[in-house]
Amino acid sequence: MLYFEKTIYRRTDSTYCNYWQTGRKNNGMDKENEKNLQAVNSERTEKIMSQYRKHLMAFLAIILIEFIFSQYMVDFILDEKLYRTGGMLFWGLLSCILTQFVFVLLIAVLIRGGGYTKIRALLYEECDPFAYETCLSKLHAPLARESGAVLRALAQCCQGNSQKAEETLKNINPYKLRGEDKLEYYLLMSELCFAKGEEMRVAEFERVYLTGVEKNQREQKCFQRFCTNNHRLWGHEKQRLPSRAQVPF
Repeated sequence: MLYFEKTIYRRTDSTYCNYWQTGRKNNGMDKENEKNLQAVNSERTEKIMSQYRKHLMAFLAIILIEFIFSQYMVDFILDEKLYRTGGMLFWGLLSCILTQFVFVLLIAVLIRGGGYTKIRALLYEECDPFAYETCLSKLHAPLARESGAVLRALAQCCQGNSQKAEETLKNINPYKLRGEDKLEYYLLMSELCFAKGEEMRVAEFERVYLTGVEKNQREQKCFQRFCTNNHRLWGHEKQRLPSRAQVPF
């Protein structure tokens, strides 16, 4: 069993996929079985993407309506005459408009986030990395291209396709990543190296990660989590060494 198969769900506690129970060979499921799974999930993923688009359209509609309403309030209610007649009344109404705008904006963001939560649940709750990757490929987020590629690599690792995941990770510029996305990138790279027996490259990843850590608490905590996971993988490797020595060649 590959190392990332044991650790990939480290953030989901007791959630494990049945994919680890299947008899995979050559570092992934056979192509025919994978095609069958994709065919079965096509209708399901389309339904989830339809729900995501509804959340996105609701988000855009709320933002547009709120913008028009706020513009109307500023142009016709908070006029110059009101400002001259009563300064306190003017500033009071202005603060109410701004508070209402922020409140509605937060609601719109939560509605949009609910759509992505349905996609995220495919991996972290329903343990279906194939459907998860399909949905990710249908999302159009040019400003989050690097982070989206990290999520696709995570899904590919969960499928048991480490070769495809490694190719995806190689096309990512880690210097454009921040926070959890950067942590996930280096966690996957580290676990893939342990899976291939290239443990010595992990120290290089730690050095590169450390040079890019910004002077803020969030980035430092992510780096500490990365080092902790590497130490745990080294512990597994030390336990495997005696058993390797006993295997006849």
